Amino acid sequence: MNNNKSPSYIADAAVLVIEPDLNAWKKLDPILRLYFGFVKHTKTAEQAKVSFRRFHFNLIIIDSTLLKEFWQALTDNKQQLDTLHTVHSNTRDDITELCFPLSFILTSRSNEPELIIEAMRMGACDFIAKPLFHEDVERAITHWQFRLSHKKITNITNNCNKQHSLFIGESEIIKNIRKNLYEISLNHHPLLIEGEAGTGKKLAIKQLELFSASQSQMINIDCRAPSLIDWHKLANCCTQTKLQTFLVITHINLLSITEQTQLLHLLNSTVLKNNSLVRLISLSQSSLLNLVKNKTFLSDLYYRIAVVNISLPPLSQHPEDIVTLVKFFTNNLLMAMDKNYGQILSRFQTWQASDFLSLTEHNWPNNTQELKNTVEKCLIQNITPQHYFMQTQRNELERTHNEHDFPIEWSLKKIEKAHILRVMNIYQGNRILTAEHLGVARKTIDRKLKEWKQD
Repeated sequence: MNNNKSPSYIADAAVLVIEPDLNAWKKLDPILRLYFGFVKHTKTAEQAKVSFRRFHFNLIIIDSTLLKEFWQALTDNKQQLDTLHTVHSNTRDDITELCFPLSFILTSRSNEPELIIEAMRMGACDFIAKPLFHEDVERAITHWQFRLSHKKITNITNNCNKQHSLFIGESEIIKNIRKNLYEISLNHHPLLIEGEAGTGKKLAIKQLELFSASQSQMINIDCRAPSLIDWHKLANCCTQTKLQTFLVITHINLLSITEQTQLLHLLNSTVLKNNSLVRLISLSQSSLLNLVKNKTFLSDLYYRIAVVNISLPPLSQHPEDIVTLVKFFTNNLLMAMDKNYGQILSRFQTWQASDFLSLTEHNWPNNTQELKNTVEKCLIQNITPQHYFMQTQRNELERTHNEHDFPIEWSLKKIEKAHILRVMNIYQGNRILTAEHLGVARKTIDRKLKEWKQD
């Protein structure tokens, strides 16, 4: 494919190279670091499998001699892959999507057509003949980047692909969010985005900006400081521009009835009502419809701002995305590191399956932002997630040690139940840490909970 556009450096892109020949790797490494923020090299299929589970890679470059072995290593450990890579096999019919990212590049000393065709069927987007030359590698990367940025969109599913989405994960919930945001981007109706803190409301706005074909600007209004809002000045800002404007009102659920009335008058004025360049986006951490039912939010304003509505669920409702997010945040931290890059990477590679299970079993009351903070804290402070949770909750236990005395008339069975639930509450529902703290098996906690549920 002829393409005059040279490849560009992508700070948030990661590439995994599976190459047994050290000399070939030495040729690839300096070239790839010109275009990727994170470059990982492995010599065997087993090493590659471990790296693939632990990181989110945008591209894989693999030697043909290891292709089937790597494929087999992943599919033979399909159950473990589902746990650690958070991919549900029942949502993916094509095994190539289970094992690889959208595409991979094959390297080989053989130019046999059968080999290349088979690799293409397995998902390969390009082929580089060995010995490796700079111009061949650059051509392949250029081809990959060109396909990524100029791929023609034939349907919604293609357009809301994870490569183009700011929402990381492969759960049905995340897939629906991608699809819904793309559909929403096709119109300019007033939009209400609801969700708890940390669920990605501002990320959704950035996604809409990315989908926008025209140059745009954003005007933010924070309702936590309503006294600072000048509604008339705001109207002038929206009308004195020829750019597509996102008028974003955050924490709209905190407005008083008087302030809601002022906003409603502004939105119904001729200045904004028929202005096709202005799109109103309102953000709320609570259900506005419930506030309407409780008569603390004007129904007229609600139906004015919620022509289109999207709700972002808490992380606890799609825990299968947690490990993918952990790898994503780790990648971002590594890319921000200079001197400590190798140290941070080594720390992450010491994490065991129990650490990932601790992360997936945590309730995450502050959602994705709390997960990001925890991952970075563990890597920077050199503490594994399991020990981090144990340390944090041990401090909480010490703080509340004298706050719980059981009535003397309680039976031993009732005290046992209260104590187990108290410990589980402190560990925010994490059954592994609860069992470890109490010195019992995880199955014991599961059995007790099942009994209490039946009772």
